[in-house]
Amino acid sequence: MARTHSPAVTKVTKTLVEYYFRTLFEPVVHFFMSKFLQKTRSLSCLSMVLAGLFATHAVAGPTLERIKTTGTVNIGYRADSVPFSYTGADGKPMGYALDICAQLVQNLQAQYKLPQLKTQYVLVTGADRIAKITEGKIDLECANTTNSKTRRDQVAFGLTHYFASARILSREAEKIRSFGDLTGKTIALVKGTTGMAIAEARQRAGAKFTVLNVADTKKAVEAVEAGQAHATIGDDVLLEVFKQKSKAKLAMADANLSIEPLAIMMNKGDEEFTSFMSKEMTKLFASGQGAKLYTQWFQAPLPELGFNLNIKLSRLLHDNFIRPNGYVADWTML
Repeated sequence: MARTHSPAVTKVTKTLVEYYFRTLFEPVVHFFMSKFLQKTRSLSCLSMVLAGLFATHAVAGPTLERIKTTGTVNIGYRADSVPFSYTGADGKPMGYALDICAQLVQNLQAQYKLPQLKTQYVLVTGADRIAKITEGKIDLECANTTNSKTRRDQVAFGLTHYFASARILSREAEKIRSFGDLTGKTIALVKGTTGMAIAEARQRAGAKFTVLNVADTKKAVEAVEAGQAHATIGDDVLLEVFKQKSKAKLAMADANLSIEPLAIMMNKGDEEFTSFMSKEMTKLFASGQGAKLYTQWFQAPLPELGFNLNIKLSRLLHDNFIRPNGYVADWTML
């Protein structure tokens, strides 16, 4: 009998093949094209003309013009997305994604020779983060947003800074090990998150459960702790943080429900700004700074929290730090 693979395994395999193909293939194509252009004077001249046109166009980007006029960059942050973006006791935002954005803003100031550049932090939630980007209320959303095809129809993303997986968090006594164990139970979910998207997809496939809508991950976990919900679904790293902080006996199911590339979100309508940020992020990763920030936030005691997540650098992210690449496979439900 021929050996078959489950749709989930096939989907993951396809995602990984796409990622490595593009990561390894693109640099080779770029190398040979550069050699060809060096030997073809007419094409070289044409490329110089086009480069000049694009450089001229880059000066007029609406986001960059507003930043230069106001001397302010508006950064969206999350209050409870440890270790990507969260607030300390003094209310000051901090985190892995925010540190990446701080470096990008510093490079922006240097590149455009801005004498002063203030960072204005704007609180966002899972429900309003995309709207605040599209409405121009923030320039960068620096947290743990999944880069998905649906969202790319509305906004732009930088390079992937973390690969997460959606998992189930519940009270130990519930003995929930997989999605099938949620039949007839209540799940606390945050509107606009991939956890909600996974639950909705399962409902369309016939799964029976009740959804309790909550404002954010913190509220979702609190609902589980209080017995208002049997479980919640979210990024594994965030749920691990809440699990370690909780006084209740919580357990996280081993089953991964997705593969999710997390990235910084920007306005899709401003190619000059997004291009600059992506190029600077490529330089940041290639310099080794991305890996250093990862060690600081995932493999050392967290500021004001004290505990160490001790999460090993994944192979996918390791390769993205070594060979930074803008390509990303869409997030995959398992």
